[in-house]
Amino acid sequence: MRMSIACLALGLAVACAKSSTPGDETASAAGSVSETTALVGPRWRLVELEGQPSLAVDGSREPHLVFSRAEGIDRVGGATGCNSMGGRYELDGDRIAFSELISTKMACIEDDRMRQETRFLGALGRADRFAISGDTLSLSAGDQVIAKFLKS
Repeated sequence: MRMSIACLALGLAVACAKSSTPGDETASAAGSVSETTALVGPRWRLVELEGQPSLAVDGSREPHLVFSRAEGIDRVGGATGCNSMGGRYELDGDRIAFSELISTKMACIEDDRMRQETRFLGALGRADRFAISGDTLSLSAGDQVIAKFLKS
């Protein structure tokens, strides 16, 4: 009986020692650990969408993204200019994919903002690459930059 308990305790100790914090392996597999690290945490304010300047908005509704990682799950949240939004993202080197995007459904008073919101969410759905240069995050679809953000 004593031997069984000792073996069980040893097995648990070995299993716990080999387990890593969820997500540790993702950062190294993602390619550029520094870009991955730089992406997570800051608030990224939309400044350009499909080659046009973003419409200015004050406060929390300003179009922006915040990337986070918790318990091995990569999440994105923010605002579209009218509504709050959230979802998941996945990185593989400089490749990015957004999924499970959701947003609140409040109507924008201004038609321009509503159109920008639709284009913003569409751009996130099309984005397949990201790059960070200084304080600028660029999202691209193929070779075309479709959205630019400034760290704020």
